[in-house]
Parts: sequence; structure tokens; C-alpha cells
Amino acid sequence: MPRVPTFDSLRTFECPDWSRDAKLGIWSHWGAQSVPMYGDCYARNLYVEDSEQYRYHIRHNGHPSQFGYKDIVQL
Repeated sequence: MPRVPTFDSLRTFECPDWSRDAKLGIWSHWGAQSVPMYGDCYARNLYVEDSEQYRYHIRHNGHPSQFGYKDIVQL
């Protein structure tokens, strides 16, 4: 049965044995910046008025002066 890309499927994911021995490096950021789930450099770009992250932040959280990155960190 194919895996469905959902949070539920991620919770039940088991790392394959071959992956534990693999010698491959991957960078991943799972900090506060990943809360909005809208790309890399979100913390910086939500304050850059012509960026996609800024427009996304306005639509979902309001103006950064009222709800900024310091508030996302609390989430």
C-alpha cells in the first residue's frame, strides 16, 4: 500500500534498516521556522514586504508588527 503524505503517515513512519547505515548528509530545520510550513528563511522574509513569506504571514497571522517571529516561536 503506498504511503500517503500526511502528518498521520509521518507519525507511523519507521526508518528502514538500510537508512541507519547510510552515509548521506541531509540538512533539515525543524525549529520554530518550520511552524508556518512556508519555506526556508521564513523568519527573515516575513519582514520583507515584497516576499511570498510576508504575504503569506499577512494572510494567516496579520501584520508582523502585531504578530511576528517572536510569536511564532511560542507556537
